[in-house]
Amino acid sequence: MLRDFFTYNRTERELRPQIPLFAAAFGAGVVAGTWKPHEADLVGEGYRSVITQAGFGFLANWVGEFAPDAKRILRRKKGEETSTGRN
Repeated sequence: MLRDFFTYNRTERELRPQIPLFAAAFGAGVVAGTWKPHEADLVGEGYRSVITQAGFGFLANWVGEFAPDAKRILRRKKGEETSTGRN
């Protein structure tokens, strides 16, 4: 989860906050909120956009972390079924 809020700097040794990512998400939410009819809470739209970015970022990091292991396990099980003659 922390990887969603921090990234490595150019040295690849120190962590730094991902401020531009979330500032852009906030700005996008505010801009998108201006297009909605009767929307007065632009700051709220920005915060909802930041929360959405954090959620999808967490999901993408989680899938990227565990998908290779899951894929390897599923391939192994599929290979075991075909080698025993079961389909």
